[in-house]
Amino acid sequence: MRLSDAAFFIKIDDPAEFRKTILYSVRDMIKVLQRYERVKELRVHKAELVANLKHTTKEIQGIIADLESKLPDVEYEKQAKGKKAAEPAATHKGKRVKMKLPKQQAKNELAALEDELREIDEKIKVIS
Repeated sequence: MRLSDAAFFIKIDDPAEFRKTILYSVRDMIKVLQRYERVKELRVHKAELVANLKHTTKEIQGIIADLESKLPDVEYEKQAKGKKAAEPAATHKGKRVKMKLPKQQAKNELAALEDELREIDEKIKVIS
């Protein structure tokens, strides 16, 4: 096949503008490829962080298990909402020891209720 038989020629009206458009599209493609490379790097970094997190989590779980094995066994009953808690009995090497529960939780609830009452009083004063 000769060059003259296979060649088709098309007239380009404004060749400078055509080249400019091609260069802009090439520039845009390069920017897209650069962003894609950044995304690939972020994925690798994320995978490394997830692996590190898994390792750290396993290490923490091991430490917690070791700590739980060294702590004395404590028997307690789950407390229903609004009911007083029975004093739990702790066992240490077969001996039963009574432990006292802190009353700070009741104080925190009381303080929260007092704060809510103050807010309601302030709203009533604003409305009046």
